[in-house]
Amino acid sequence: MSTYQGIRGLKVRDYTTNPDNPLEGQLWYNKTDQVGKYQVPVVTTTGAWRTANPINTARREAYMIGAQTSALLFGGATNPPPARIGVVESYDGLTFTEVNDLNTARSGAMGGGTDNTSAIAAGGGTGSGDATPSATVETWNGSSWTETTDINLGRYLGGSGGTSTSTLIFGGYPAGGGAPGYTDKTESWNGSAWTELADLNLARGYMGGAGASNTLALAFAGNTPGTTNIDNTETWNGTAWTEVNDLNTARYGNHYGNIGTYIDTLCVGGYSESALCEQWNGTSWTEVADIATGRENLSAAGSNTNGAIMTAGSTGPTSLLATSQEWNNAIPVGAWSTGTAVNTARTDGAGAGTSTSSLFFSGAPYPVSAQTESWNGTSWTEVADLNQGRATGSGAGVSNTSALCYAGFKDPPGGPVSETESWNGSSWTELNDMNTGRYGAGTGVGTATSALAVGGNSGPPGNILQAKAESWNGTSWTEVNDLNTARQQGASAGSSNTAALAFGGETSTAKSANTEVWNGSSFSETSDLNTARDQSAGLGHFSSTAVLAVGGKSAPGSSVTSNEEWNGASWVEVADINTATKKSVGVGTTSSALNISGDAPSTTTAVEEWSGSTNSTKTIDTD
Repeated sequence: MSTYQGIRGLKVRDYTTNPDNPLEGQLWYNKTDQVGKYQVPVVTTTGAWRTANPINTARREAYMIGAQTSALLFGGATNPPPARIGVVESYDGLTFTEVNDLNTARSGAMGGGTDNTSAIAAGGGTGSGDATPSATVETWNGSSWTETTDINLGRYLGGSGGTSTSTLIFGGYPAGGGAPGYTDKTESWNGSAWTELADLNLARGYMGGAGASNTLALAFAGNTPGTTNIDNTETWNGTAWTEVNDLNTARYGNHYGNIGTYIDTLCVGGYSESALCEQWNGTSWTEVADIATGRENLSAAGSNTNGAIMTAGSTGPTSLLATSQEWNNAIPVGAWSTGTAVNTARTDGAGAGTSTSSLFFSGAPYPVSAQTESWNGTSWTEVADLNQGRATGSGAGVSNTSALCYAGFKDPPGGPVSETESWNGSSWTELNDMNTGRYGAGTGVGTATSALAVGGNSGPPGNILQAKAESWNGTSWTEVNDLNTARQQGASAGSSNTAALAFGGETSTAKSANTEVWNGSSFSETSDLNTARDQSAGLGHFSSTAVLAVGGKSAPGSSVTSNEEWNGASWVEVADINTATKKSVGVGTTSSALNISGDAPSTTTAVEEWSGSTNSTKTIDTD
């Protein structure tokens, strides 16, 4: 019989109860309970949406097949409505790339397929003005589309599911010229021909569908003549349709595409501009996390269990969307807890370091503060002040013995700060000034010898928003390429002046969700935050690919608890901070961090501690 030592080369250690700080994956024997135990991470069971890169061509009524890491989006309608297109985009889990078009431009098509190398597109609406139902079918081989056997009944905006060789289509709109009426007809594809099968119990269009083949499928939501939306759900067993439990929220114009199977799927979005998402477990629907931007006539594919991708749609007949989000159903669960309070409450401060070795310096209310406090993992201690008091400045550094303070705002009418100061563990020393004095130039990037300032405000007089970026090499500041979007009081993070992230902030018109990546020479726009905000804390002095955006202000006077995590490609909402806070200071990493002081809604000394993942102890019965 195999043993743990034989497999792993290690013996299982025994404990009277449990070890004090077990590691993830660690196995031990509990002598009191007489069982084996092990440690595993706690993950979400209801899932969450993460921002993803946008499609190249905004559209509505496009169909999507495949997986979160390999999907295909085809057809749709653009403006002026209805301009039907044959544009096809392939998704590799990170980026959408345009590939060869459909032979017949169409919107509201149905289809099947498991990845971006093999797909079928059936039916759809063609022409201009009111759509003409099409019976045309095309198959995709990974590089081009080929016309094949037509469906028996031309239609569009029906439901479907399956693969490129085993597909089921059902329902839809078969009438042309804007005439009313939906169909209940079902057709099955076996790879070479279409066969009519038993009808749906309820004729409908603008509907959702899911299924892994032509023998097992799910039909849900939709529109029937004389109604605005329905909650009806039906399952297909290969022979007949059976009505089962309804959606919680009736809707139509939800996602077009196949997510999962007839016992494990999602229903996303719908009229009117819904953000609602419901999860089907084979028996009933449960409301889960909303998408960031409500939309109708959107597209989605993938799996409820293994991840899905959602994109496109509209917020009205002419307001088309290109933004995307990914669904993940097993995200490690982090948590916030109450930490040790600082000695002096303040807002608009700056910081540097880790969750066990950090500095908290400067801040408001006015007169602005030069105060510095050092954290050793146990307590806060007041240390030497800055030479120049300031608020809304920036900080960089890896510990409580090495830090940089730059930018900020002096006591009125002092204006923006250009002074730079370096901390050596005992005192601050003035160094060369920035080229452009400013405040709100990012929360901080890098170390005491390699830092970056991004954007900001160089007024008064008035507000002078900046797109300028400056790089610090330990001795002097150098102007480098600008941000694409000028902003102030945005957050920033990164390990050095060659790898950074700038996100959120306030533009000349609104709070921003914009995110830009710095590669050492230029900024590139990437996936937006889920919640637009300024005055948030950016956690991640050590990485531009593992960052937290904590708290902030989403509207005048409105602080948020929202906490989002960046993985190098997109943002996902994770556990909120306990108290809505703006103008706080963040230090640490996505694994372990502090959110310090700030406005909650009055100035506070409170500190919250972040643990990026929590573990659960599982038992192995040894009887």
